[in-house]
This record gives sequence, structure tokens and C-alpha cells, in this order.
Amino acid sequence: MVVSPRHRQAVHRFLELASRLAAAGGHLQLQSPVTIEPSHEPEPDAMLVRGSGNDYAARHPSPADVSCVIEVAESSLPRDRGPKLRIYAAAGIPQYVIVDLNRDLVELHERPDPQGQRYRQVETLGPGDELPLLLPNGERLKMAVAACLP
Repeated sequence: MVVSPRHRQAVHRFLELASRLAAAGGHLQLQSPVTIEPSHEPEPDAMLVRGSGNDYAARHPSPADVSCVIEVAESSLPRDRGPKLRIYAAAGIPQYVIVDLNRDLVELHERPDPQGQRYRQVETLGPGDELPLLLPNGERLKMAVAACLP
């Protein structure tokens, strides 16, 4: 899949969170796998993970390690809203964020229903809103939606 300059720029916007995550007992991983048993290993554009990067020297994070996965979507939007959403919800990942570059909006999915493979709470946020990212320690880190967009 081709990555546009807007997609790359949006993904890199999340790097600004890295220094703030350490204080909350976590770290940011970009375009890295999360192992979801029995047979999935998606590579979200970004994810908030408990502990430090050194904790994952011998393995990839599992859903229990991840508080939030983030997908930046342009042409991948149907896949991110469909199969990937079902995989993340079934794995019980607490928060799933889709940055929709086609409409310059953010979809916030929370309260996974693993059996239904969906999220019970969905909210659409615009450039004037704040995105309350779920940290590994359970706290929220607010990021302006406008800061997520290129």
C-alpha cells in the first residue's frame, strides 16, 4: 500500500506524545506489530504500550500491553473500519483511534465487545475537539485533534 505524504505526516504527529508517555509508565510504538492470538499480527500506525521499549526485546506487545491503537486512514479506511476494527475489538484493546484523512476527522472507539467484535462507544471528533488518549496507566492524555491532522 502506498503511503501518502499526508499519511506519513499524520503518523509522525504522534511522536510528540513519546516524552509524555514515559511519565505514565508507557511508550509509543510506530508501525510495529501487536501479537493477537491465535493468528493476527497487525501493524497499527501507532500504539500506546505499557513499560519501555526494552520490555519487548524478545517479543511483540500483546493486547494486554496495549491501551490504544491508532490507524491513519486514507485509502485504507474500509479495512480500518472493518477487519482491523473487529480484530482489535475481539482482542479487547481498550481504545481504537482512526484518523480519517479524507474528512479530517478522528473516530474514537472505546469499550470493546470481544464477542461482538465491535466497540460499544464510538465518537467522531473534529479539528476543534480534543482526543482523550487512553494511557497504559488508565489516565487520559488530551491531544488536540487538529494536532493529529497534517
